[in-house]
Amino acid sequence: MKNYLSILLAVVLLVLLLSTSVSYSLWQKEKAERERLSLNLEQYGLEISELTLTNGEIKTELEKKNAAAVKTDSILKSKNRKISQLESLVATSISIRDTDTVYVPVETVLVDTLPKLYKSTFENTKGCIAIAGFILSTDSVPSLAITKRDADIQVYDIRIKRKWWQIFRPKEERFIESNCGEVDIQTIYKKK
Repeated sequence: MKNYLSILLAVVLLVLLLSTSVSYSLWQKEKAERERLSLNLEQYGLEISELTLTNGEIKTELEKKNAAAVKTDSILKSKNRKISQLESLVATSISIRDTDTVYVPVETVLVDTLPKLYKSTFENTKGCIAIAGFILSTDSVPSLAITKRDADIQVYDIRIKRKWWQIFRPKEERFIESNCGEVDIQTIYKKK
């Protein structure tokens, strides 16, 4: 009888120990998830933000038409990759506005058909830089006045990891896309 009682006590202690360790492990995971969500809530909508999202949350961002998520998804689809492979995304938006008026004298061949006093406006919005201004002539030398220079630049630095079964692809890939010009990125890691 004592023998059965000691075996039963050992089994109960073992079950109690296992259930306690599993409960503690689940509590730690839930605590880490709460901290992640709290940080995301603080960071969301800031000018400089770092978000840690799950695949489900990334799909929610796509449904909400988040510009960075939608553009990243289209870039990855064009390269036959999936958004679920996303490891990290750095989306940078740069807006440049210059409203100072700059006058530049223009050397031209004199044309007799132009009046002595004239003003002609122009605007060039090709590419990602918009320039606007006017040409003004009050004497024989016309001046070019640039009144507005705008640029909206988006740069996407996308890193993806391959799936475990894609053994013929690199382990990690990096795509850098920009809507305006070339981008050179130098990454420096500090050795620990």
